[in-house]
Formats: sequence, C-alpha cells, structure tokens
Amino acid sequence: MFNSQRERLFPLPEYDLAKNQVKVTVTGKMLDPNYARKLAQNPNLDLNTIILLDKVQKRKPLSAKEAKELRSRGLIEGSRPNIHISSRVAATTGQKVDYAKMRGADDAFCRKMIIDYLNEYESGERKDFEDMLIDKLSDVLGRDQKENRIKNILQDMRRKGLIKVGKGRTWTLV
Repeated sequence: MFNSQRERLFPLPEYDLAKNQVKVTVTGKMLDPNYARKLAQNPNLDLNTIILLDKVQKRKPLSAKEAKELRSRGLIEGSRPNIHISSRVAATTGQKVDYAKMRGADDAFCRKMIIDYLNEYESGERKDFEDMLIDKLSDVLGRDQKENRIKNILQDMRRKGLIKVGKGRTWTLV
C-alpha cells in the first residue's frame, strides 16, 4: 500500500489502531504535487523516512525518536510539536517560500524591529510590538504562542538592559 501510494505520488496511508479496530485512511489525491514528486525522485530516502516526512507534511505529531531521526539527517527543523521541513528539503522540493513562512523571523530580527520602533516613537506598549511582529513569526505557532514569544523577547531585552518598562507598562530604550 505504501509503495503503491508512493509511486502514484499520493500521501501515504494513515492507520488508526484505536478501540480494537483498524481504520485506514487513504488519500486519493496529491496534497502538494511538487513536494510529492521531489520526495519520490530522491533515491537517498528509504520508505520509513518518506513515511516520517509525510507525517511532517500532514502536520501529524512525531515521536521524539522519529523527530531525532529526521533531525540527525538534516531533514527537519523546529522543536516538537512545531516541526517543519529543513531548508535543504525546502530547496529540493521547491518550497522555499513556505519554508520561510514556517521558520518565521528569529529573535535577533524581532529585537532589531523593537529597537527601531523605540528609536522612532520613543515608547511602545506590548500590543504595539505584537501588532508589528505577529505576522512575521512562524506560521506553525498559534496566536497565543506568538504573543508569548514576543513577551519573552521583551523580557530578555529588559534583563539585558536594552529596554525598560515605564509607567502604564510602556517600553522605552534605556
């Protein structure tokens, strides 16, 4: 079944073994034709690796062992459960733009944006920074996770003495 789906460039079957039953889901169409074609053409990938990358493509959870296996081969990035394909796989499968969206902006970029904002406007509230940065963070993060990341970046910058919190919870440069 797996080899048949692989040859047809379709997503691999999914098995659910709950409730003493076996439920098989077979998708009869390609989710992403370019991704499927490139994976199928890559002779270095064994069936088990393709099954794991298929789980990543479908946003299915990976076990710690599975994630470690793919990460050691440089095929995925991110931390569980927010795993995405690596830049190398993205380049091979023609998904560079999707990769950039999944990866999102790094902390250094966010710090620079905050400092530039404070240089321009002298002060800002956390909501201002959230509005400015929320769409630049990884697409795999939920809204709450993005807000939490921005809060953590602000706190880190405060601890390093780059910014401070004033009256009314407004942030300013030190």
